[in-house]
Amino acid sequence: MRESQTEPTDQEMKKLMGMKRIARGAMVVMILCLVLVFVALLLKNAGVDIADTAGVVLTVLLFAMALIYYHFHEKAKRQQAAMGVDRTPDEVAKEREKERKRVEEVNRLVSTPGAVDRRLARLARLYSFCEWNLRVGMVGMLLAIVVVLVHTFVIEISMSFIAVFAVVISIALVIGMIGSFWVQKQQKKLSLHYTPEVLEAVLDRLELYDHKGSVDHGYLWEDFSFPEREWVGPCADHVKGVLKGMPLEFSEFCFQYEHVYRDDDGKIKRDTRTSFNGMMVVCRHGFRLKNKVTLTQFNLFRHALRTESMEFNSVWSIREDAGQDAFYILTPHYMEKLVALDRDKWMKMGIQFQPNGTLLIVMQGVDFFEAEESKSADELKEKLKNELLDLADTMERIGAATLEEIAAQQEEGEGAT
Repeated sequence: MRESQTEPTDQEMKKLMGMKRIARGAMVVMILCLVLVFVALLLKNAGVDIADTAGVVLTVLLFAMALIYYHFHEKAKRQQAAMGVDRTPDEVAKEREKERKRVEEVNRLVSTPGAVDRRLARLARLYSFCEWNLRVGMVGMLLAIVVVLVHTFVIEISMSFIAVFAVVISIALVIGMIGSFWVQKQQKKLSLHYTPEVLEAVLDRLELYDHKGSVDHGYLWEDFSFPEREWVGPCADHVKGVLKGMPLEFSEFCFQYEHVYRDDDGKIKRDTRTSFNGMMVVCRHGFRLKNKVTLTQFNLFRHALRTESMEFNSVWSIREDAGQDAFYILTPHYMEKLVALDRDKWMKMGIQFQPNGTLLIVMQGVDFFEAEESKSADELKEKLKNELLDLADTMERIGAATLEEIAAQQEEGEGAT
């Protein structure tokens, strides 16, 4: 987001907050109208007499609210970008209030013996139920395509059957998506309570934990051949400390961009889309380099350097400006380690060795400190612990330096300073 030259005035901020409030209100009315239209269609199909005027009014109101929402949402987004602010004062206050309530709720729960285990077990069952609904919905969508094809080309199928089938699929998908979001939100409240405790226990030294923080954005903008990106989206779980002797800092992050397209009526539409989710780890290496050496698995670099190992070239792409430093690092033994790392780890990765001794590791799709299927506080803490130990294993195999190694290299005048 661009920096503004001057601080926004109170009047400008009030205007921005007003536009956002109108957009939110229009969204609420729009969702309500959509639900009422859907219910009206179901009742009419069931034989209940509903005035056509009611349907027309609801439909007109639905489209009116959609236009109001789009107009004020886009206007507020442009205004906010021009002002150079991330959040308005009312949004900041709302977040602080939500955080206060979260802490109070979790503290009350933790103070009751066995309450956390019961809550986690219930949420784990709900999580599995929502995942099952998502799978049913996805399979149902494929079956719906088959039903439509059969109805069109083979044999006529009762429209009432098709309607009921479509409703069941829609309900399954809604339960799966909305339910999963709600369950994960509830699980995160408990996970945030235990994360600092686990970090203190696993890390040699914990210097910082901010569940809404981020590593320096300068690191995030390094070239790992990421997909399309225009700005850094929401970041989370910023940790800084020492793990198994290795100084490190990491956080989750995402990249977003604006997708501009024309709808069927020729009107220009703009959507915010997320192109990448992952984790950035900042640590140290012990090589003496003149250039950055960047390896990636996300997209191939144009004019990438090639090694003598066909297997390595098929797994990793080397940025061309790495020069001879790349071959200094990529010994046959080290290339074998990176190929083995690719076989053992499920996620795609990027690695960058900088001349100043900084080592960056990017892991796509990694999301730490989530409860998922943990059914008790002990299971949750064990899961969080294993995530950190797995991170330590990845860093060790890539070659992150320990504090002792860094100190020894500095004393000898070798390696990073």
